[in-house]
Amino acid sequence: MTSLGTTPIEVIPYKPEQKWFQSFGWKILTFIFLMPIWVVIIWTDPAEKRPMKIFSVVMLIIAIWAGFLNDRWDAESRAVHQGSSSVDLKPLP
Repeated sequence: MTSLGTTPIEVIPYKPEQKWFQSFGWKILTFIFLMPIWVVIIWTDPAEKRPMKIFSVVMLIIAIWAGFLNDRWDAESRAVHQGSSSVDLKPLP
């Protein structure tokens, strides 16, 4: 025989509400289009684990490095094209 006073009570742990910019979809969009903002979102999200935070910094370093390489390649290609142009471009009178 069981009495009503011994019924177990389920305890639901408190989970703070997620902010809109920490949603999965927003993280995907910022990862694709706004990498530095994505890194800040990952680092400020208390729910993110350490490997993801390390991955975000590595991705930021790669993005910055790729940007510098692109700028350097662009500057070198412009210098090559300007120096070896077969058409002499003169300003209009």
